[in-house]
Formats: sequence, C-alpha cells, structure tokens
Amino acid sequence: SLLSKLLVAGGQRPQQEMRVRHGSQVSLLALVILAVGTFLVNSTLRLGTDFRSSKYALTCSVAVIVGTRPEVIKVAPVVKRLIERGTSVCIVNTNQQHVMVTSALKRFQLDSVDMSLISGNIYAEGPAAIAGHIMLSLNRFMQQVSPQVVIVQGDTTTAMVGSIAAFYNNITVAHVEAGLRTYDFQNPFPEEFHRRVVAVPSLLNFAPTPRARRALLAENIPSSRIWLSGNTVVDALFDSLSKPIPAAATALLQRIAGVHPKGRLVLVTMHRRESFEAHMEDMCDGVLDLLTQVPDAVVLLPVHTNPRVQATVKHKFGEGQKRLIICDPLEADIFPFILKEATLILTDSGGVQEEAVSLGKALLVMRAATERPEGVEVGNAVVSGRSKEKIASLSVKILTDKAEFDRMSQTHYPYGYGNSSVLITDVILSHMKNGKPTSAPMSAGPHEGGGDKDPAEKQKSWSSHQDPAQRGPLHPAPHVQSHASLLPAPAASRGGQGGGADLVVVLTVFGRATLDLQMRMLQPQTAFKGRKTHVIIFQNGKHQNIDANATKWEERGIWGGSDVTVTFTHSTLETGYYGRFLAPLIVNSQPGAYWWIFDDDVIFGNRYLENCIRVVDSGSIAVRNGRFVGNKREVAPGMEAWHDNYQATWDDDIAYDFGGHIWAGRIEWLKLAWQNPPPTVAQSEDFWISAVLKAKANVGTKKPRCPKPPHPQADVENCACSMWAAVNQVRKKAIVGGDDKVDNQRGSTLVTIHDHYGFRPIPVSERVLHHQVHPPGQKQPFQLKGTFHEQCMWFT
Repeated sequence: SLLSKLLVAGGQRPQQEMRVRHGSQVSLLALVILAVGTFLVNSTLRLGTDFRSSKYALTCSVAVIVGTRPEVIKVAPVVKRLIERGTSVCIVNTNQQHVMVTSALKRFQLDSVDMSLISGNIYAEGPAAIAGHIMLSLNRFMQQVSPQVVIVQGDTTTAMVGSIAAFYNNITVAHVEAGLRTYDFQNPFPEEFHRRVVAVPSLLNFAPTPRARRALLAENIPSSRIWLSGNTVVDALFDSLSKPIPAAATALLQRIAGVHPKGRLVLVTMHRRESFEAHMEDMCDGVLDLLTQVPDAVVLLPVHTNPRVQATVKHKFGEGQKRLIICDPLEADIFPFILKEATLILTDSGGVQEEAVSLGKALLVMRAATERPEGVEVGNAVVSGRSKEKIASLSVKILTDKAEFDRMSQTHYPYGYGNSSVLITDVILSHMKNGKPTSAPMSAGPHEGGGDKDPAEKQKSWSSHQDPAQRGPLHPAPHVQSHASLLPAPAASRGGQGGGADLVVVLTVFGRATLDLQMRMLQPQTAFKGRKTHVIIFQNGKHQNIDANATKWEERGIWGGSDVTVTFTHSTLETGYYGRFLAPLIVNSQPGAYWWIFDDDVIFGNRYLENCIRVVDSGSIAVRNGRFVGNKREVAPGMEAWHDNYQATWDDDIAYDFGGHIWAGRIEWLKLAWQNPPPTVAQSEDFWISAVLKAKANVGTKKPRCPKPPHPQADVENCACSMWAAVNQVRKKAIVGGDDKVDNQRGSTLVTIHDHYGFRPIPVSERVLHHQVHPPGQKQPFQLKGTFHEQCMWFT
C-alpha cells in the first residue's frame, strides 16, 4: 500500500530498481520500508504532546519543518516572504542540530515549535534513531494542526521524515532544493537516499538549477510539478551581506590579520558523515601540508558540533598549529562576511559550495562526488576527493599559480540571483488559493541550457525566449575587497581602492539644473547609515555646466558621518537614455549591493531609499511611477500621464509592467540585464530594464508604498514624486546616432523590446487603477525635513 501510494504520486514504476553499495539491487519499496521501519525504534517519544494546547496554540496554513542550520538559512527567505504576504506560518524545529539551529533561528528572528527530540546519545546512534524520534511527533503535529502546505528543504533526515509524515496526512509537500543527485547512495550518505524519497510525495518541487530539473523529469516527476527557482541560499547570502558587518565578524577578521599581517585566508569546513574518522583525518593532514607549503596561508577552521568531527579535529591538531585558527561554528550572520574575505575555501559542505561560487571564490570540494557540479562547470570549483595528497597539491597550485587563481576567482551565478524566494512564495500561495499551482512554471533561477525534451515545458519556460548564444553565466564581476579593510586582498587583485560599495546611486545630469537640489536630498538618507555608498554624477552631453557643484559634493566632509564617495562622470558623447544604466557597474561593489538611477526631475524624502530597499528585497525593481502595457503593445492609456487626475498616495506596493523616473535594484540584476542587451537603444530604457529582468529572472516591477494620513505608516519621507517644474520645461531629447526624433520612436521601441523578450503583461484583472483625488491643476507641497519646499506633482 505504501509503495503504491508513493510511486503513483511520484510517477515511478513499482518495478523500478536502484543500485546501492556492493552491487546489490533493492527496490524503492525496500528502501522506503527500511526508513519507515526505523520510526518505531524508541518508546520515549513525546506521543502525548498536544500542539493545540495553550503552550503552543498553533494554527497555521504553512508548516516549515527544519532541524539543521542549513535548512533554517535556506527556508528563512521563503518564510519572510510568506509572512509579509499575510500567511500564517509555523516553524517546527526537530532539533537535529540543537545549538546551531537555535542560533540560526535567532539570527533570522524566527520563532519555532521546539520539539527537542534529539539528544546527544540519539544523534550519535545515527540517522535511523533520529528518524525514529522525529516521525511520530511530526505525525501528531500534522494531525492536530492540519496545515495546507508543509515545506521541507534539502536532503536531511528531518526533510525526509517531514515529507512522509505530510504525505500520510494528505498534506501538500513543497520541496525546496529538489532534484540534486549524485546517483551514488554512499556519496553523500544518507542524503542521496533522503532526497530521492522526498521527491516522490512532493507536489511542489523547486529545482535550483536546470540540471536538477532534468533529474526530476528523468525520474518521471511530471513537469507540472517542477519549478526552476534558483537556490534560496543566494537570497540569504545577499541579504546578510547587505547589512552592516557584525562586531563579532570584525573581531574575528582582526584576529586573523594578527596571525599574519599579509596572510591569505583559507576557510575550511568539514562535517559530512561519509568523511568521518579516516577520511577526515586525511583531510586534516592535507590542511597541515598546505600550511607547510604556503607560508602566507592562514587557515580558519570552524568545528562542527558533531562529537565525531570534534574528536577527529582535536586528535589531528591538538591545541592548534601555527597559522591555524580553530573556533566554534560561526553564527549565520557572521559566516558570509568571513567567506567573502577568504582567498580559498576547502569544504565538504553543500551550501558553502553555492555561496562560494556566488561570491566568485576559488573552491576545493573535499568529497568523492558533488551534486552541485555547476560550480565545477563555471570554473570556480574543483572536486579533490578526500586524500591528503590531492587536497594539498590542488590547494598549493591555486594559491601559487596566479593564472589558476584568476581562472577560479570569477563571479558566476549558476544558483540564481537572490530572488528565488519570491517565485517559491508565489507558487505556494497560488496553490493555496486555487487548489493547484500556477499553470505555467516560471523561473527565478539560472539559465536553462537545453537538454530538456519536453517541448510544452520549453514553451512555458522563460528560457524559450533566450538566444542560445546568450546562455551561460554572467560576465565576471570585479573582485570585492575587504569589507572591514582588515585583510589584504587576494594576490590576484591587490592594489584596488578598498572595500566595495553597498549602495550605488546615479544622478542623471541632463536638461534641468537640479543637481544641487537632489544632492541635498541624498545628504540625510537613512539608508546611508552603516553602509558604504558611491554616488555617481552622470552627465550626458553638454546640456549643463555643473563643474562647480560637482566639485563641492566630492568633498567627503560634506556628508557628515556617512561613508559616501562621489564620482563625476561626464560623457561628452551622447549616450541616450541607456548609458546611465551602465554607470552602476563601473564602480567596485559588494555582493548583493543595491543601485539607483534618478532622473533629474524627481524629489524624494529622506527614507525613500530605505523604502526602495524593502521593495527590492521582496524581489522587484522599485520605480517612482508605474505603467502598464496594452494589448497592442503600447503604453496603456490613463495610467500616469502628465496630468493631475491621479491618486498619488497608496497604502501598499503596487505592481506594474514597468516604471520610470527612478529605478532601484540589485547589482546582480543589472549585470544580468546587460548580459541580455537591448535590441534597440533609441528609447524605452524604462521598459527594457523591466522586460529583460522579468523574462530572465522573474523580477517584477513595483512602486513603493506611500500612504496618506490617517494611515499609521503615512510619512512623506518614504515617498518620491516628479517636480511640477518639469511640466512647463521643455524636455531635452537624447540624440542617438544623429537622430533627434527620439520621442517619435517610443511606440516602435516598445514593440521591439516586447517581442524580443516575449514580454507577458500583468493581466488587466490584476491591475491597480487610480482615481482623481484633487482638482486638475492643483499643486500640493512636498516637505523635506523642514529644510526646503518643492512643488510636487501628483502628491496629495
């Protein structure tokens, strides 16, 4: 009965067999029964727990099952999105890794139902005992709480048991990070078995890469149950790095710098079960050989809490070695900053592979095989195995061969662009609302590179609009140097200007003498606090003489306590409307950095940039105004023309097809956009940036909320508007290739861009319409922190 239900749900054939160790054959039936049979091993389970009691008082639509720190890190972005959209969420913690999970939950400010099922003794007994302790309590939880959807992540024992318990209770299973495969049950053990089992009952499978998607299709999982999403670990990584560096991370970097003033950091992590004892001893010996052969290497080894890992590390390293720092596991908010400073990473972890590649780090994978070969394919990673000779020789080559280091230190994004959680949330909520997922699977992940034999699915996928010549990773990003300036840059990239920017703001100098006004609006921005900001004054052509103003604002003292650098860039050659969209890429920026481009006719409050960051973190470009595309591929009429019959205050973020006057996003999105350049540069840059990112990464376009009183969040400082002065001023026209009739090309360029990217507008039924709230021609003041007034168009 179990086999029939599971295999029918997964599209598997009951007779299908899989090879395991020693060449023997076992059916999936035997493997699943073996796993389920372990669930009854211990009679001390908390079978009497009442999850509806006052202690828990649980009612939730979505239950998220976690037990390890990587699970918490990778589901946290999804949980955040679900809560933001009003969904009730329960996080159930099986405590598979008690200390590390508790710390990670605290980092992401998540509350959980703590089952406290795993004691140290049970953990030492292995996955069978762990599964037995989890299963029956999870089953009781699901019977009493009855969520609509259960989310599991990855391939842990917790994920496998959670998916089976949900299946037994007729609850939809959503599997985040589905489809990873090595096709070897011993590498990794037992994770390869776990993730095969999870795929069978999962109705919503979120594959992080095209390879993972194809693996699921090959196992007869229907394409209607698979979404190419990218990996949520990139969301979490960029979110962490967008915040100020924690004091503990700064202290650790100072400690590392104190070991060797010109040292290069080698970050080592190891914890996998198949590496225990002899293999892990070899890995430690490889690290010791590396230290001997590379005199400026400084090794940082955070030791996993597993007792067997701790025993091996203590046995091999004793009280420590010269240039070797052994420490407790790094907190989830500290690890990304240490990872970013490393010259080389040695790991047997899965998530660290994804994070390192997304930061452009050289990476040695100390495993026999990896289910994340994308890092190897793009050139960042090498699979070394676990022999000390191979680990030492490959590490030394990377650290001493500049050409090899440069080759392995390029930034690629095979695991997504930091907005995977947005698509996953959309699909889950659509399923909950309609009883089925959205009809056309979309992608927030990496490029689909072929190998898919499902024509119908190809037509649905955004990749069907992609020129095969454009497929592949993005161009390498500039090296990001030390955030805290505490470590020297890797040898291949020394000599730079210091840490990269967290925020890049571009002010357009064109037809209006408004630069000084806009710079004064940037001065008090709350987003600048604790962040490194680079402001680019981008002058296009010879329309204004701003030399005196630009010089004044380049003085760092004028910015008070904010860390702001100002660069004046003047292109005497007209670059039209598109040149400024390249400007954020000319400066060194941090991974996950934000960019803004401002027209010269806008004003904004001192919390407006923070408001934009909130929208960007939700997975959309932030714009000042919004527009829709009509059924004739034109700008739909009546949606923010140059008139006053328009409501300029709104309580929630509003989704549009595209927008203008101000744009904000992530640097990674802008790189992706230019990897798929516009088919025309005559005009419609506003539509291009939205169309290309929607097609290639499922990034939407939204106008940040701007409520009016008596709304509790009403605050003019969160808002932006166009200047009334712009109405009466003749707009200067960008001249591209000698053509001064750019405006007349608006209609044709919209059609060209629309067709090039296969743009799909927001359905008319989902569009938010605005209505008149004051008489035409009436002006309303826009007050900025009491320092000056400006007549603001459309602001009520």
